[in-house]
Amino acid sequence: MRSRGDASPPLRPPRWWAAVVGLLVDAGAVLRVVNPLLFQRILNNALVRPDGLNLGLLLVLVLFMIAVALVSGMRGVIQAIQTKALGQLVLLPLCEQCARYLECVDH
Repeated sequence: MRSRGDASPPLRPPRWWAAVVGLLVDAGAVLRVVNPLLFQRILNNALVRPDGLNLGLLLVLVLFMIAVALVSGMRGVIQAIQTKALGQLVLLPLCEQCARYLECVDH
């Protein structure tokens, strides 16, 4: 709780922005699980089969693994940008207050 003499701004980000960053982190966790599961499907359903190799299924699963890797990379870049912007948004009022204080001290 802020006292009457405390002029520091609250360092709280907008809730929706913090929720977006949280969802990006959660999406990253889900994407890290998908490729091992796809690899298991490749082994069980496309490569090691009693009736032989299923080349069509193998191609589809490998392309899906590549797509998951690309989406995961893009998600990481977006998460880094959002996290940096969120940090700047939170610290900007504090920096402005420090600059005003330093201007007052100089005079």
